[in-house]
Parts: sequence; structure tokens; C-alpha cells
Amino acid sequence: MNMVYAYKIKPYIQDYVLWAFILIGLIGITIHACFGYSAQNAGHAIGNDDAYITYRYAENFYKGFGLVFNKGERVEGYSNFLYLILMTPSFFFGRNNVYFYSLILNSILFSLSIFLFFDLVKNSTDRITALISSSILSINPWIWLNVASGLETTLVFLLFILILKFIDDFKKIKLLLIFLTLTILSRIDGFVIAFFVCLYLLANKRYIHFCLSSLFISSVFAIQSLFRYLYYGNFISNTFYAKFYNIDLNHKISYACFYFFKNLLFTGLWFLFFITAYLSLKRMLKGNFDKIMFYQLFPMLWVCYIFMIGGDNYNERFLLILIPCLLYAVCCLSSIKKQVLITTFFLQIIFVPIDERFHYVLNKYDPRIAVGDFIKKHYPNRIIAVDAAGKIPFFSEAKTIDILGLTDPHISRKTVKKEDAFIPGHIKYDPVYVLNKEPDLIMSWIQENGDLFWGMTHEKYSKNYFLRYLVNFNKKNRGEKNIIDVKGMHAEDIQILIKDKYIFAILEKKHP
Repeated sequence: MNMVYAYKIKPYIQDYVLWAFILIGLIGITIHACFGYSAQNAGHAIGNDDAYITYRYAENFYKGFGLVFNKGERVEGYSNFLYLILMTPSFFFGRNNVYFYSLILNSILFSLSIFLFFDLVKNSTDRITALISSSILSINPWIWLNVASGLETTLVFLLFILILKFIDDFKKIKLLLIFLTLTILSRIDGFVIAFFVCLYLLANKRYIHFCLSSLFISSVFAIQSLFRYLYYGNFISNTFYAKFYNIDLNHKISYACFYFFKNLLFTGLWFLFFITAYLSLKRMLKGNFDKIMFYQLFPMLWVCYIFMIGGDNYNERFLLILIPCLLYAVCCLSSIKKQVLITTFFLQIIFVPIDERFHYVLNKYDPRIAVGDFIKKHYPNRIIAVDAAGKIPFFSEAKTIDILGLTDPHISRKTVKKEDAFIPGHIKYDPVYVLNKEPDLIMSWIQENGDLFWGMTHEKYSKNYFLRYLVNFNKKNRGEKNIIDVKGMHAEDIQILIKDKYIFAILEKKHP
């Protein structure tokens, strides 16, 4: 009797273990949001800068100004329509709470992802394997970091797991179509995942499902493109032009090699990646050509896509959806899956101590938020030009010229020279164009010789602008000395400040 009773309650005990893993994950996300960083410098202390571009669009939409960055200027400078819509209600609770709303939303999406992945693996293998593989997702610092970033990554992560769950369920093709639609709306490149799903259906001779899915997602994409044209005057998002248009493919492939292998190593994904490749090849050599599974096909296609676009500026972000895919592949293909999963669990945390984003501090300081608040207080209703279009425009509430072109149609369509260094999203700029727009303030990184980044040399700006402030970009909060007025200061003293991590400059327009 005791054995029967123990057998009946065992699944519930194991469910509690899953809840414990999720709780640990939520605690890890909260700790990282409070004490960690979203990118490799102190400018991303409270969420990622790009997240605040979405927040600004969502706020303008909430206030009735439309899906715009600057009031009255229709430019699609966001890449995550669905997440923008989900963020819009946050302004009911006040604009100062927008990041915390995003953190709560992403934490809910994260928890749903773990539950769904657990159910997926449990139905395909066994409960213990499902628990171990789910723990790898829930106790993964790289996932915590991206959940806390304030970006749409967690939403895409959840939708991909839903696709993974329903792609081979013949009776639930309608659900699959719904999730494909949401994926297309979640990011401007969401249609790529939908396209790969169609290729999979075709490869497995599911012709009816292939035709149905292709027709459906083509219709969704056509409606989306028509909306863009009617609202923004373009069939394609401006962010596509800024990040991918007129850029040499060799540039992108070279950077993608560094991006891919570095992040594959750091996240521990290399182990899952090569184990899956080995097991898939082994099956093929045995003559199992009858059916290729989605979890085998998708990683190869996704890696090709990463190389085609040149990787990403935000480290492992684009690789995260490979984690559940490769975990599921190992669970389904490997005869020693538990050993492989446990090894993966430890490999994913080896490089955490050397990543600056996990160097936690108690009194976090976000220089871009500090600059935004400073501009709002001391330079209200001015026009600014800035190379990071997120936090500074959001907190200053100023009309903004985006130096890197995400929200500027002129800069985004420039042709990149072959000799220019490639950094995703940071390769297009036009200093002469920005200066001709005559903003009141110009903000960017500064070098010791007085030149700003993005071609804004001292020779070009000194006629009409002068260096007014330097901003502390050290992780250490220096209080009132975070922003220093350097007007009239000797060049030698300015160089000393720049060497001391005051590496962000604010130029002020000269007035007659």
C-alpha cells in the first residue's frame, strides 16, 4: 500500500521540483535586474538601451500620437511590433515603472516557457529527463540576462517552444498557424522562423500542411507589409535598412564567425550543438533518411541565417532559441541523454565569472538614464542628436535625431564602404547630415583627441558646437560628478577625465 501511495504522489513531488527550478530562475532574473548589466558596458545597467526605443514608441502610441518615435514623424524604428503592443498598457501605471512592467511581463513569459518545455520533453521521453532539461533552461544565467534586458527575446523564446511543441501534432495545425502568426509579429525577422517551418513541412512531404502554412503566413506577411506601406510609406521596416541594407556580405560573415563561435563557447551550447550534429549524422549513416525532425533541421538553417545577417550586437541573444531546440534533440536522439544534459548544465556556467555583465554591484548607475534626466531638467524642449536612441530620448522626452539611423530613413539607407568596420546596427552614420539638422545638443562617445565616434570629428563640429559636458561611464556611481561641465577647461584636464572613464560627450550648439 505504501509503495502504491508513493507511486501516486511521486509525479506531484516532481512537479514541485519543477516549480522550485522556476522559482530559482525568477530569483536569478531579479538579482540580475537589480545588480547586473544587459551589455558589456555600464551604459546598460537598468535594461537594454534598445528596449527603451520600444518603450518610447509604446508611450507615444498610448498617448494617441501613433506608432512614432518623434511626434509627427512616421518612421518604423522598432523591430518588435507584438512586444510593443504588450508594453503599451504599462504607461497606465506611469512611465517610471515601464522597465519593471517589462521585467514582470518577461518573467511570466519565462515561467510559461519552462512549463511548456517540461511538458514537451515529458511527453516525448520521461519525467526525470524533462526535469533535468527544464532545469538547464530555468537555471541558465544567459537566459536570466536576456529576460532582464527588457527586450522581446523572452517572447520569441516562448513562441519558438510552442512551435516546437505543435509542429508535429497533425491535429493542431490551427494552433501552429496562430503561433507562426505571433512569431511573424514578434520581430521583423520572425517570418524567417515561419519560413523554416514551411521548409520542414515540405521536406517531410506534408504537402497539405505546407500549402496551408505557406498561404497563411504569406497572407499575414502581405497584410503586415501593406500596413507598413500605408502607415510609414515603406513595405519594409526602417530597422532592416539600418542593419542589413547595402552592407557587404563578407563584412557580415567575418563578424558572424566571431559572434557565433564566441557565444557558442561561452553559453556551453557548443556541446549540445556538436552532440546533436553527431547523432543526426549517425542516424543518416544508418540509412534513416525517411524523416528529418524539426529540431535537427532548424539549428542548421538558423546558423546560416545568423551568418547571412552578420550576427548580433547583443551577444548570445540570437542563439537562445537554439537552447530548447538542441536540448529537445538530445532528449529524443541520445541513449545517454541524462549524462549529456548534466554535462550541459555545468558547461553553461563556466564562463559566467569572466563576463562583465555578471560583475554585480550594489549601487548600480546607468549613465544614459542620468544623461536623459539631466537633459530633461536643464535643456527642456531642445532637439538632441544621440548615438543610442533608447534611454536618453526616453528620459529626456526630447525630439531626437538618431545618429546611427534606426529611426532615421536617410542614414539607414546609406551604402557602407567596404573598408568600414562592421558592427551590427552600428555601421551607418552621416555626421554632415546630422550637423546640417542643427540639433541643440549632440551626444556620443569621445576620444582623447576630441573626436567623437561615427565620423563626428573635432574639425567638423567645432565650427558650430563646443564640448560642454563629459559623462562618467564607469560602473562606480560618482554622484554629482557623474556629469561634469568642462566648458573652459584646459585640454590636458579634459584628457585626464577621458582616461578616467568620462568617455561620453555632450556637445552644445554655439549661440551668437
